Order: sequence, then structure tokens, then C-alpha cells
Amino acid sequence: SLVTASLLSGPWLDLVDGGGTNSSATAAVARLRVVDDAKLPPQRTAHESSLLSKRVHVRRGLVPGLLQVSVSRFEPGAVCELHSHPTATEVYVNFAGAGCHLKAVVGIGATQRDEVYDLTGGHADVLNPGTPHDAWNEGSGP
Repeated sequence: SLVTASLLSGPWLDLVDGGGTNSSATAAVARLRVVDDAKLPPQRTAHESSLLSKRVHVRRGLVPGLLQVSVSRFEPGAVCELHSHPTATEVYVNFAGAGCHLKAVVGIGATQRDEVYDLTGGHADVLNPGTPHDAWNEGSGP
């Protein structure tokens, strides 16, 4: 699958000479980063399951305010344990496949409840900072 990180302005872009004849008038042209996900090396995640991996497209420190953009792989039976990110929003997008689920713990005190979302291919969910959540794949494929 092809994942594109479109970073439209800022010092995180690769700059290329615009090719003008007068060097003082040459404009730098920003190149967008386009990366074939399959060409990035898989890495372990910070979570406990050996059935989880990720491919990192944009690392911490590259774009101000952005922690990371990565594509995670949940093998069949993978479970990402209950956790939260105190200062980070997390976006789950299931590009393909069935069986991936996300549970968010929402509310406070007596109103606290679990909300479970089926992230079958093409579905997405956004978690606010501090939201306890876990995710799992009960399907037969990643």
C-alpha cells in the first residue's frame, strides 16, 4: 500500500534547487515525501504483543507538534493492551481486512463505560489525549 505524508510547509521538507539560471533568483522547491509502506522496515511497537509491528513514516521532532505517523500491523490474535497517551491524539485507520476492534474507556465515575468500535476495512476512529484504550485483531488476516 502507498502511504503519502503531505507536509506542505516548514523546515521538515527536502528542498531542491528550482533550476533557474540566476542563482540569486533561484527558488527552492519543496518535495513532498512519498514512501511505499512496504519499503520501510518493520519495527516493534512499545506494546507487549509480538504480533504487532509498525512502519514509521514521520518521526518525532520532524514536524512541530506531531509525535509520529506510522502504519501498524495487527497480525491475527494481536492485542494492544489497555493504555493511554496523556498528551497525544491517536488516529486508528484500518486500510483493509476485518476483525480489528478498538475499545475506548469514556466518561468519568458512574458514567464511565467502554465503547467498542469495529474497524473493518476503511473505518477510522480518533482518540483524544488521555483516553484509555486497547485494540485487537480477532480476524484471520492482518
